[in-house]
Parts: sequence; structure tokens; C-alpha cells
Amino acid sequence: MRLRHLPLALALVAGTLATAPAAIASSSALAFDMAVADRQVTEFTLEHNGAVHRIAGLERLDVELEGPDGRPGAMYVARVDGRPATLVRLGDALDIAFDDAAPTSAAARSRRSGEWTADYTGFGDLVTSDDAEPYDPEADEPGGDGLNVWIFLHDQSKEPDHAHFLNWYTTWWVREMQKDIVPGKKVRVFLKTNVPGLTDLDYHAGTAAQRLKDVHLRGFEHVHDAHGAPGQLARYVLFVDEPAANWGEDVVGVALDNGKSALASRRGPRHIVAHEIGHTIGGVHELAQKAWCASSMAGYVWLTASCLWYTTPNQRGIRDYLLPRL
Repeated sequence: MRLRHLPLALALVAGTLATAPAAIASSSALAFDMAVADRQVTEFTLEHNGAVHRIAGLERLDVELEGPDGRPGAMYVARVDGRPATLVRLGDALDIAFDDAAPTSAAARSRRSGEWTADYTGFGDLVTSDDAEPYDPEADEPGGDGLNVWIFLHDQSKEPDHAHFLNWYTTWWVREMQKDIVPGKKVRVFLKTNVPGLTDLDYHAGTAAQRLKDVHLRGFEHVHDAHGAPGQLARYVLFVDEPAANWGEDVVGVALDNGKSALASRRGPRHIVAHEIGHTIGGVHELAQKAWCASSMAGYVWLTASCLWYTTPNQRGIRDYLLPRL
């Protein structure tokens, strides 16, 4: 085992690296890139956000990650200071998030919530379409080459740190999908901003079903026009700040029943994105866990941290849904 310290002064003179141009990357991100590039380094220390961390067992997840500017990113799992953690390298930023991060208090909810709101039940978030035969421009046909998740940040979502957003809400979910649910299958995550007609959507207007239909159709149109075919198994999530009244009282996210779209609020828990995506790929409330921690399909659990996993029965249900389509 080799232990290496990577001082920031050395990082500042590093050349261009794979994940971001050195001219704009933060010093901690460059130091991280140098450690990753040195394949003989198995453990290293890294200064990040004013603290020195010891990183060991770094493993890159086999996920295709794309940021708002179209540049690729990377997701990792590791032990940081002896604690299980995930890391995201995106653009000029590096983010570290601990699996065992405690829920935030209600007073901190304006920054980011780590818990359900006090009277949220979690069982009113599955929405039935208003249309008897809703228009669907794409179908989940067999033979897909992976699960493609498109997350659009609403213009008022208050999520300026894209690396942190992805790390907090999605890296652990990708790890579980690849390790425990559909190993060997591709998972792709695309984070997009400033998409006219979608990231400025008035999701408070009309019904939740109408707005979920908008997210699906406008998401599909954007992906098709800007990136080509979205893939045979695509899901679209619009991430917002305030929940809408049309979702129902104290509901912090909604998904379309048998659909491909979801709306998720940052006022929800850490697993809110996994929860709403879960509804679109076979996850159900009834198989969730609410003891000790809240599993990803769980409803209200007051002051309980997110487990950061689906229960085994929900893993099985999601696997049974996805594998015939992959």
C-alpha cells in the first residue's frame, strides 16, 4: 500500500486532464485528477473545502455522466477518513459526500433537506394520467442498451453546484443499480440546465398529470433535437425548489403512473430522486422499509435518514421490470 500526500501547490501546475481543463479546475479537483492518473497510488490525502481528507479504496463507477455543458464527468466510491463516501468529478469541481451524513434540521431545509417534512405521508405521489390514451412518443421496447436518466434543473431550483447535486442525490443510486439491481447493464445520467420550455416550466399551473406529461414530451423533444434518439429506456426528471400545490398536501415529489417522467422537490429527502425514478421502473411504496432508516421507496419517516438503498423486494421488482427491456 502506498500513501501519498498531494499538496495543492503541486496540483496548481498540473496539465490538462481528462475530466476538465486545468485552466479552470479547482485545486482540489486537479490534485484528485493527479492521484487518479497515478495508477500505483492506492491511498492518498487530499485538501478539499478547507479540510484534509484521507481517501482509500477509490473505485470508479461504470456510468456515463454528462454535465450541463456537455462535458463528461465521473462518479466514484471510496472510504474517506474511514467512512463510506461517494465522489463526483464534473467540470471544474470535485464533490465528496458521505453515505452516513446526518439528516439536516427543519431550519436548514431552505438549503437542502435530508428528511421528510413533518406531515408528509409519501403515498400521494403516484399520479394517473388525465388522458384515456396518453400520447407516448417512445415505448420501453426490449433490446435497450441501458437506462438513460435525464435530470433537468428548474431555473429556480437553487442548485448551482452541479457536482454536489449529482453526488447527493444520484451517485449512491447509480452504485446500487450497477452492483445490486442490474449488474453489467449501462446506466447513464445526464444533467441539463437552461432548456427553454422545460427548465422554466410553470409546474404550479394546471394538474400534476398535465405537468408530468409536459416533462416527458418536452424532455423527449429536447433530447431528440439536441442529442439524437434518447434511447429505448429513458426517464425524465424535472428537479424544482418548492413543491406545487397541485401535487397534493405536503407531497414533495410526483411521478406518472406507468410513465417516464417525474417531478422532485429539493424540500424532499436525499432519496427523493431515487424514489420518483423508482416509480417509473417498478418500485412500489408497499415494499419499502421505514425502520431505522427510510429506504428509497419509503414514505414519511420523521427525522430518519435515507438508507440510500431499495429494499430487496423492491430491488427484485425493479430488476424484473428492467431486465426484459435491456
